[in-house]
Amino acid sequence: MASDSEGELQSLTLNFSTTGGGIAIDSSEGGADIIVDGLTITMNSDSNGNSTVSISATSLTATITDDQGLHTITLNGFTASITSSETGGAILNASGTISDSAEGSVKFTATNITTDSDGTMTGGSIVVHGANETSITISHDKDNDFNIHADTNGDGTNDYNAGTMCCEGNLGSETLF
Repeated sequence: MASDSEGELQSLTLNFSTTGGGIAIDSSEGGADIIVDGLTITMNSDSNGNSTVSISATSLTATITDDQGLHTITLNGFTASITSSETGGAILNASGTISDSAEGSVKFTATNITTDSDGTMTGGSIVVHGANETSITISHDKDNDFNIHADTNGDGTNDYNAGTMCCEGNLGSETLF
C-alpha cells in the first residue's frame, strides 16, 4: 500500500495465494464448486485523476453439474486491467484461456477496448483462438461499426471477412464499463 504526500491512497495490492487448492467455494446442494488460485488484485491512481484496477489469476475452476452431467470449466492465465481517466473514458485489456472438459478450449485477447465518457466504444479489438489455430477477430471501426474477420484454416491469415456490422441502437442505453 502506498500513499502520496497528502496521505491519499495511491496504490493497493491484494494477493490471494494458497497451497493445496486455492480459495474454494463449495456448493453442497449441487450446482457448482469454484476454486480460485493465485488471485491478485491491484488498484493504482495517479495525481492526474487516472486510476487502474488490474486482476490476475493463475486459475479459476468451476465444476458444474447440470442436465448434461458433470463437467469442469477452467479460466487459466487470466489477466485484466481497466484504466479510467478523470475525464471519464476508459481502456480495457484482458486475456486468458477458457477450457471446458466437454467442449474444448479457446484463448481470448481483448486489446485496448476504449470508451468515451458516455461509455460508448471508440476503439479496440477482441481475438478468440479456437481449435487448430483458427481465430475470429472483432475490431472497432468507427462510430457503431465493427469489422469481423476469421482465419478458418489456422494458417495465420484472415481468409473470411464478414464485412462491417453496424450496432447502432442494438445496445440501448447500456455502456461497456
